[in-house]
Amino acid sequence: MLKFKDNGESYSYGLGVERFSSPLETAIGHSGIAYGFTTLLAYLPNQNTTIVVLLNDQGVDIKSIARTGLEVISNE
Repeated sequence: MLKFKDNGESYSYGLGVERFSSPLETAIGHSGIAYGFTTLLAYLPNQNTTIVVLLNDQGVDIKSIARTGLEVISNE
């Protein structure tokens, strides 16, 4: 399940799980868009930190929002 396939972009994917680049470390999670909502959950194992972003909008760069949140967390 955590055997990831590289897709040539800034993230890879496995069975229902994605691997994201983040300012702190590689994060594991899932993102999606459906029915006017956009979601992202990312877990950073070495930091023992999880970030969740939920938006009632589509067409928003949710990974950028999560990345900004992680930058704020890393500066605390």
